[in-house]
Amino acid sequence: MKKLLNIIIISFFISFVPVAAMAATISINPTGELYALPGDEIVFTVDFEADPAVRFGSAYAFNIGFDIDELSMVGWTNDLPDDGAWADLGSPYEVEEGRIDSFNGYTMDIPLPEIGSTQLATVTFELLAGANIDGNPDVWFIDIDGITTIGYIDPGDSEPAYHQVADITGHEGADVSAVPVPAAVYLLGSAFWGLIGIRQVVTKH
Repeated sequence: MKKLLNIIIISFFISFVPVAAMAATISINPTGELYALPGDEIVFTVDFEADPAVRFGSAYAFNIGFDIDELSMVGWTNDLPDDGAWADLGSPYEVEEGRIDSFNGYTMDIPLPEIGSTQLATVTFELLAGANIDGNPDVWFIDIDGITTIGYIDPGDSEPAYHQVADITGHEGADVSAVPVPAAVYLLGSAFWGLIGIRQVVTKH
């Protein structure tokens, strides 16, 4: 009886204690496990997601890394928030194989635009034959202290606070695996012959 009472009290306490949560996050999508054929193009987006009461700040900057053993770079775009108030400090560039720096944007508009959630970048890759599920994101943020930051205004504040990307990362990109072409062809062939078999059975009856 005492144990049951303790469980009820703890449950009641958890229900009414406010849970701390980040007002905004930056994430790379899609996430989780992703399967595709070698040679397929896979598009990742970088998304800033905020509570409705949060306003996007006056500037942001982030860097992207990717697994060169599993993905080959096709191209990228720096997707500035779409309200006409934003400009970039310079185009993103490939610092070295597997790393793109300086996705960024800023606005001089006062008051700051109310944007909330928005897409900040698109990065496209070709999937390599050796890609496999290894439990790690194949696209990720490269965080540099004091440089890769995002500004946003929390409810009740008048000025944007700047947060390290690492501190507000929601999640990073999918762990991608290449489905071998022979296996894919075999599956397609099996389905094809299965349909023929069904048709023959139906025809005989």
